[in-house]
Amino acid sequence: MSESIEQRVATAIFACLPGNEPVSRTALSSADIPQGIQHFLLQTLDRRVFLEVNRLTERMPQWLDATHPAASSLDESFADLLYPAGQFPVEEWKKAVPQAVQAVSAYLQQPTAALVSFAFPAEAPTVPAADLVRRSGYFKGYPYMATAVEAWLQQRASRHVDRTAFESAMHELDCRLTADYGTEAWVTLLQPLTAMVRFAGVQPDGLPVPMALRFFEGKRRTGIAASIRAAAKAHNAGMITLASLRDLIENGPTQGTGDDSLSPVNTAPPQHEQPQGPVSSGEPRRASDGPPMPLWKRFQQRLEGDASDQSADTAASPSANHPQPLWKSFGHQGGAERRTDDATQQAVDEAGLPVGSGNVGERTDASPLPQDLPAVVLGAAVQYRDRFVRDLFDGNEDAFHETMIYLSAAPDWTVASAIIADRIFRPYRIDIYSDVAVDFTNAVEARYTGHRS
Repeated sequence: MSESIEQRVATAIFACLPGNEPVSRTALSSADIPQGIQHFLLQTLDRRVFLEVNRLTERMPQWLDATHPAASSLDESFADLLYPAGQFPVEEWKKAVPQAVQAVSAYLQQPTAALVSFAFPAEAPTVPAADLVRRSGYFKGYPYMATAVEAWLQQRASRHVDRTAFESAMHELDCRLTADYGTEAWVTLLQPLTAMVRFAGVQPDGLPVPMALRFFEGKRRTGIAASIRAAAKAHNAGMITLASLRDLIENGPTQGTGDDSLSPVNTAPPQHEQPQGPVSSGEPRRASDGPPMPLWKRFQQRLEGDASDQSADTAASPSANHPQPLWKSFGHQGGAERRTDDATQQAVDEAGLPVGSGNVGERTDASPLPQDLPAVVLGAAVQYRDRFVRDLFDGNEDAFHETMIYLSAAPDWTVASAIIADRIFRPYRIDIYSDVAVDFTNAVEARYTGHRS
């Protein structure tokens, strides 16, 4: 290709929103462009509105006392009124789109590296916790990453976040959360990236080989990456389709990689319909020649795995006697609540657009800490939270909360059931036929079947 995927995505966005006149928030919100890029641009616009309001209120006339509580709260209330009126000036729109595309594309391939690069500008060794929360909010597509950031920060006592410690923790968590993914879970996780490639007009439906390699290598799935590399080399292919990718994950590089499933990139005109990727049905895996496997049987098989599986799972799961919270394995240094502070705004905002100089306050609409995760995972059964903690986790609140983080990120019931078996039933030696075990699994499964009360 003469153009990169990112260049073609930007070109397709400009075809939808040329920017010959200012691009309003309303126009941007209704545009048929990839959701992750749309979200990033809306976050950029809202941030600029807040900074511009702050610049206006800094120039208060002498007739107003800028230190009065009524004046100090003006930034927030004024900005809230003006967010709907936000718009990108013509020249700024031309710069903002390529920057958003580059940032989102990098995030969808290797989320930790992209988030660290964006949240720690100019290789800064530390940033205020408030900045990190706000900047991580520019990205969507992998909800478990936002949850991981919040959960990790909740355990930190420092006002500032160390770049190296944060990058190491997030990369480790990204790899752990996807360690047990099967074929459908991987395809679902890749959906935002494949949708972006489809929006660029690339056919057939799939990924350029370099993108696929970066994605899987970033999650330490070197086996899958090696399969992709070998198949691409064998067929001199620049593109791997979803059908071929499924086959490679399941069977390895020597099976099912015909010329029709690995192919060069097609330069057909962009398709601007809303991308529709595969959606998990939430149904458990079926045996190849029979009906759905019963819940008890699926857990029984996992609990009776071979010795090598058990040793690997034990290394990644809490011990029944000494459960190890996820945060402690990341170097947890204390249980104090997270504290935030206001920071000095630099001369440019996150999107690289110039702003006024001087100190400005931070916007305080960052996502709340994940206190509602149990309700997300358990639905109405969250009322039995104390019972679950007591009977399934030996009263260990840290282990319960960590498992809620994992389950909240599970894309379907297949992945969720594996998490339950590996992180609860096996390490805590739970009777899978007990009332509490059945109540818990039914509550989690109902999240995917839609049968919650």
